[in-house]
Amino acid sequence: MEVRHDEEAENRADSRTLSINGHVTGLQAGRLSKESHRDYLAIGLETSLRAYDVVLNSDAFFVHVNEGVNCIALHSSNEGDELQVYAAGNGAVRGYNYKGNEVSWLLAGEDVTAMCPYKSEHGDVGLLIATANSRIQFFKRDEAIFAISETEEILSLTSLAQGVFAYTLASNTVGVYLGTSPGWRHTYPHSVASIQAFDCDGDGDNEVIIGLSDGSLEARRMMNGEILSSGKMEDNIVAMVRWQTSITDIPRLAICTRDGVVKGYRPSQIALPALPAVVRQALQISTLDKKSAIPLDSNVQEMVTYLSDKKVQLEKQITEMEDILKQAKNKSVESNSIPPDTTVRLFCKTNEQMKRLEAHCSTNNEVLIKGILFLSDILYKTGSHFLYADPPSTSVHIPINPPKCKPLQIDAKVIAGTRNISDSYHVFDARLTLKRFPLHVCVAQQFEIESYCSFVLQDRIERVALWLSSAFPLVVKDTHITEMSVNFRCFGDENDPLSFQATSQGDGFIQPGSVQSQGVRVTIRGMKMETVSEVAQDIYDFFKVKDMESVAVFPKEMSEFKDTLKRVVDLNLLRLQLTADIAERTSGAKVAIVKAEDARLMGDLVSMKEWLNNLDAVNKELLKGYLIRQRNHEELLKNLKNVNKVIQWASRLRKGKPQMRVINECRIAISENRIEALHKIIEAGAAESK
Repeated sequence: MEVRHDEEAENRADSRTLSINGHVTGLQAGRLSKESHRDYLAIGLETSLRAYDVVLNSDAFFVHVNEGVNCIALHSSNEGDELQVYAAGNGAVRGYNYKGNEVSWLLAGEDVTAMCPYKSEHGDVGLLIATANSRIQFFKRDEAIFAISETEEILSLTSLAQGVFAYTLASNTVGVYLGTSPGWRHTYPHSVASIQAFDCDGDGDNEVIIGLSDGSLEARRMMNGEILSSGKMEDNIVAMVRWQTSITDIPRLAICTRDGVVKGYRPSQIALPALPAVVRQALQISTLDKKSAIPLDSNVQEMVTYLSDKKVQLEKQITEMEDILKQAKNKSVESNSIPPDTTVRLFCKTNEQMKRLEAHCSTNNEVLIKGILFLSDILYKTGSHFLYADPPSTSVHIPINPPKCKPLQIDAKVIAGTRNISDSYHVFDARLTLKRFPLHVCVAQQFEIESYCSFVLQDRIERVALWLSSAFPLVVKDTHITEMSVNFRCFGDENDPLSFQATSQGDGFIQPGSVQSQGVRVTIRGMKMETVSEVAQDIYDFFKVKDMESVAVFPKEMSEFKDTLKRVVDLNLLRLQLTADIAERTSGAKVAIVKAEDARLMGDLVSMKEWLNNLDAVNKELLKGYLIRQRNHEELLKNLKNVNKVIQWASRLRKGKPQMRVINECRIAISENRIEALHKIIEAGAAESK
């Protein structure tokens, strides 16, 4: 690692090299303390985090992180506050101040793959966190504000502007979200090395700078993805970083290549002259038609040739369409036309015999369905799936496997035609809408489930029935009810049944001076705390609940949770013991090396051989101890991940301040090793009765 003090200096004497014994997983620079007038380097290693003072050549702090460190970010909860170093690892994110004290703890649930500071469209300042289950979550302090599901693993996140951020996927895809709504996205033939926000043209709006592994460099407008400029480096790009000096406020962009070259650019240097509108439109075709795309650095003659070829293709298409219109006027294709009142219906239905979910597509007359093209990035890795109906029929059944707890809309292109043999087809647009819990089907069977979550909604039971119809594949017809009980069985997971009960306790509103709260008592029974928490969160969002207490009883999962906590304590003790043993053996190895060297200088070959044999034995013991420590570390990470998941699910059984209280009190109880208190916190929402 090399530290440069003067950006204009070319002399190697103006740089320092810091050697780190370990794999660096994250690197950030910033002013961690208001009292300090210089930046610190925050360095993330596989199992630790350190803040390095470049001037004093010493560590500001060094802490061990149990969950490991996958990435780091510098962020302050409020504008103007001191920066905190956030280290994200196996299911959790920990925040440290400039002294190395832990001041924040966020639960992500899964391994964190990317993280960045972000300011939402509503002005909330927080952290964007991407996890291995392809979810992007926004945290304001300890509270999760929103979550977005993507199709593949997210590799990086970059904030572009307020309410706008960019991301990269494992499929070499770069995309942008405007708030929580997806904007544009583009897939590249080469892997994406890095993305950065940088104002190329000086218009005040950041562009998305995309660096590819083959050295290609692109600048796209953040709102519509239009290509602004493009070029290519001499070698493969490995990273990009945006920075500005204390002398000038002009931001710069540094691009690092594989051969170790770092090049810095000002905004005027990276922006290329604007291209004519017609040429820019032609270049945009590369998003859909990579074979006909031309590079931006081609000369004008190549552009003219490309546009001439496109003109010929369009004229040919116009001629073909004119021939079809002439045949239609001559009634030569009358036998292949379909009735003008033909409609296509696409809906979802459960197949009880096959125990699966199916999409049913049918026509309202004798018109045959010959094929269906489904478009969904979530269901299909390629983004689409085509089904050929053999033989063509008026009704087609297609099995689908949607996510368990996620609403989904699937666009479809239905190809239909008459029974006559013809090359002419009619294409109908259709859309299949799945509810939040499409795999949970209502059954008459009663389930004996001990685990449950219970709370009181200040609303009417008729609105609870309305929510039930919007979240599950059923329709509640009777609206004049005082209680309801519904049981659900999950397709694909027989161990995840649900039982939902709601009982009216009054008119749904709190009367002035009343002692007993009125409303609807809701009880959700399920064998998995994760599924129950998803149902509870959907209810809170539907009724726009800000704060909600609940009682959660999950005896089986709490028993497993206690066993997991005991294993974590035992593994931590074993880790400390292994560390001490390795330190002792390392000291013995140093002694053996010194003694062997002394014997060599004195010409005592017998003693030298004895000490070298001793060193070989110590080295083998060190290797054996390292393997044991590695297995212990992997087991510890696995158990810590399970602990963080249970705490996250328990917090999601509440909403607002009670949700944050569960997380904070669980963190304190774990740090103080109060295992019995954790059971009460998860069940009642607090260590002490409120």
